[in-house]
Amino acid sequence: MLKTKLIRVYNSLINWLSFYSGLYKIRKWLNAGIDRPEAIETLPESHPRGFIKKFRKRRISIVESYVKIISFLGSQKCNDRLAALRLLTEHILHSKALKMPLNTARVQLALMKEAVKNRGSKRLQLERLRDFSLSSFGEPKLIRKYLNELKIIEVPETGQQLKDLHMGWDSHVHDNSSYGRKTPTQLIIDAFIKGISEITIVYNTLSHIEIINEAIEAGGILGITVKLGLEFSVGNGINKSHYIFLFPHFNNIKEFSDFLDSRKKDFEFFRKGIEQNQENRIQSIKNLIQNFNTTYLPKLNEGFKEDTIYYLEKLSLDEIDAVVPLKHATRMHLGELLYNKLQPVLFNRVLYMKSLKKLNDSQYRNNQIAEWEYLNIQKKYQLARKEYRKLNPEKLLLKYFPRTSAFEPKTVFSNLKDIFKTSRRHQPTSDQYRYHIKIIHPLELGFDKAVKVIIDNYKYIGHAEIYNMQDSAQRDPYELELFTRFIQLLNSGSTDRVKTLLEESHVEYNEKQLQECIHYCSKHPIIPSCGSGSTGRTSYIPGMGFIFRKNLAKKQETDYLKQHYGVPHFVSQMIANNGTIDDGSGASDFPEEYEIISMGKSKEIPPSEIGDEKRVRPIPIKRAWRYMNPLFKKFFYVLIGFIPAYLTVGWEYGLIWFGITAVRNAVTDIISGRGYRPREWHFKNIDFRNLSHSLFWTGFSVPLLAFVKHQFDLLYPFHPQGFLFEFSKFFFICIVNGLYLYSHNTLRGFDKTTARGNFFRSVLAWPLAAVFAPLGNLLQVPSIVQAKFWSDFVAGLIEGSGKFHQQINLRKRDLKNLMPHIRSENLETLYIAILDLLYFFRKDPRTKNSLKYILFNSPGLVQKLLGILRIRQIEKPKDFHDYYQLREWFSQTTHFYQLTDFILETYKKKQVIYLTDLVSGTFNEFYRWLVKNEPRR
Repeated sequence: MLKTKLIRVYNSLINWLSFYSGLYKIRKWLNAGIDRPEAIETLPESHPRGFIKKFRKRRISIVESYVKIISFLGSQKCNDRLAALRLLTEHILHSKALKMPLNTARVQLALMKEAVKNRGSKRLQLERLRDFSLSSFGEPKLIRKYLNELKIIEVPETGQQLKDLHMGWDSHVHDNSSYGRKTPTQLIIDAFIKGISEITIVYNTLSHIEIINEAIEAGGILGITVKLGLEFSVGNGINKSHYIFLFPHFNNIKEFSDFLDSRKKDFEFFRKGIEQNQENRIQSIKNLIQNFNTTYLPKLNEGFKEDTIYYLEKLSLDEIDAVVPLKHATRMHLGELLYNKLQPVLFNRVLYMKSLKKLNDSQYRNNQIAEWEYLNIQKKYQLARKEYRKLNPEKLLLKYFPRTSAFEPKTVFSNLKDIFKTSRRHQPTSDQYRYHIKIIHPLELGFDKAVKVIIDNYKYIGHAEIYNMQDSAQRDPYELELFTRFIQLLNSGSTDRVKTLLEESHVEYNEKQLQECIHYCSKHPIIPSCGSGSTGRTSYIPGMGFIFRKNLAKKQETDYLKQHYGVPHFVSQMIANNGTIDDGSGASDFPEEYEIISMGKSKEIPPSEIGDEKRVRPIPIKRAWRYMNPLFKKFFYVLIGFIPAYLTVGWEYGLIWFGITAVRNAVTDIISGRGYRPREWHFKNIDFRNLSHSLFWTGFSVPLLAFVKHQFDLLYPFHPQGFLFEFSKFFFICIVNGLYLYSHNTLRGFDKTTARGNFFRSVLAWPLAAVFAPLGNLLQVPSIVQAKFWSDFVAGLIEGSGKFHQQINLRKRDLKNLMPHIRSENLETLYIAILDLLYFFRKDPRTKNSLKYILFNSPGLVQKLLGILRIRQIEKPKDFHDYYQLREWFSQTTHFYQLTDFILETYKKKQVIYLTDLVSGTFNEFYRWLVKNEPRR
């Protein structure tokens, strides 16, 4: 008990020392959105770095967009989810990251998802929000650290979308309109976070075109290839074989509709059968619910009175709508339905039994009840508590809604030939609407029946799912390898080997039919595939995604392989070679880089919390330091760094040393952030985190450089005066300082270019320090302080220009993204883009130079120098269309009034005041600037 209290006190202290005040406000906004998504204010969104920043922080826009996506369920909310996804994508792709923008976007989205998921944990939410803030800068070392922590892959930063990188894939996943738990938008977000380039979403009906449209559109927004499949079964009872109709790839819903129209007659029987199968599926669900109400419900309610909060009411078909629209319902949804109803009932029972237990504790101590009565109550309480804590939808589904032949939905299809009048043999190769049939879960009926299905239907089956995460977990690995070998031998055309395999496995076959099958498959191989079959419901089986080992970043490979499962080598071998591998090759000869790794992770579902759990874990020291209030951390960094400086050169020169570093960092940040206008300078432009780290490391350089200077004085063979002495002394001091800078820059995760630049800055400071040494000596300034001054002087020039160039590139990126909106014929899009442009023009002095570059291809100072030296030719634009369009627009006073009307009609009071002030104060100024900078032909 004392230990628990001490841990609570320790945790309270750590929590008090952690985070900064702004995070608590952000968390409050986040939870308000989670609890009341309908109350989230919707505004016409500007560019993420535009005027919207005055009203809503970027992270809040990301939070609100994500909350809308996970809260707006049902097919009627498809357009709302897509609108939120567009806004979310716009914001996550506009962080301050230039070096790793795609990975930064994925990390930030994953962190925000974690913050939302941990609604009930204050500290975990604050930790993730803090991580989100730090990740916005896109520092490569930090982003890679988060990628490893989140167990997601690093993708190449080529400027391409995920679909063009050919990274992860999954050929069989489900959204909530079939067997899945998540909407298509949520599914695509998860794929984006994981680094998946292509997924195939499988449905069991075509009655929800709006959902299919959402899947295709969401893939386009996040740059992921989305393919579609239609799952169906052939046969009756539990002896059915299952297939997926693989549609060709569609870029939009119109192409999908055109495909259906073009195959209307051919697939009429198939489409009607699919719809009838869905009706049969609903009837099966009705039967399962009825069976639960009559068989299991009385036992669950035993001992509890009807019409009380401890009594579980009957399930009804209408209640399915709370989980998923009835027309999309499947057996998988029943576990979730029961969980939603049973959890509050069990919670009430636990608290009731707890109260009864406390009463009986007192009665037993006073000898008012017998021991057997007391023990009976204790047992009932513990059982109720255990049942509640272990409650989850998966177990409820398996226990109360078993998959048996009695409740298996009927299918109208008896064989593939009746469904598809035209076999795959008759499809033109050039047909853009080429489709395929894939057999899935082939081993659920056993190896012998799987072989028979393939031989009977070889003309129709073009793909075989030789590995499925959901299904393979229940199969004998030997049978998996046997079936994979069978497909391999069919494709190789090896009749003798196929026969030998079947005879050794005691599988009967028709020799003529087998030979026809082998001959056909040797020319038209059956393509093997692996799919997760992910539904987002099963915790103990890894989820969505697969990737070849060769696509993992080398620095990440070892840790990633420890955290993720590899599929069997024989499966990887078949898929990597597209089903046609050398008959003599074996798994031992298979290149390691083509091993397939599951991108999903199995996870243990945490127990349901009652709220009275007494187990308290102390916050680890490492986490306590990581999330300590930044003000405290900066103070500690500076204090620890100052100690060696003070012990070496005293407090006066120690302060001067630190002052030089602080001023250099501050001036560099301010000028790179706001330019050379003093009235624009502000403390918020200073990166105090980087400054405190610089002070920490520079403090330890003092004794190092003092040691070098002392050793040089002892070893110098000539008279210790004169230019040669100073020149030699500062050479060694500056070289050692450069090596020290390079070392700690590497430890801090700076890229090699920055680390090398900081080494050479000390080298460049060497002659300056030597030349000005007489003045420094006259002022009695220690040599190492002189070297420090000139090193930071050079660093200020190098870092300042580097950071300024980075800020210019950020602004160029923002303006380039803005220009297509300015060309838009949609007035709302145009007006918002104009407001953003005026905001950039007023608030950021770099906008003018950036606009010159975009409108006129006007070169910067470096490009001009290179042009003068004829190292790089400056290309002039062929026309200035964007410039003259802008000038023409701003020359018309009517546009000023129209823009003002738009603001008054669209925004609220506080926003109107700011935006009208922005327009009235900047409209004419921007027009005059355009006129003044008219390009020369």
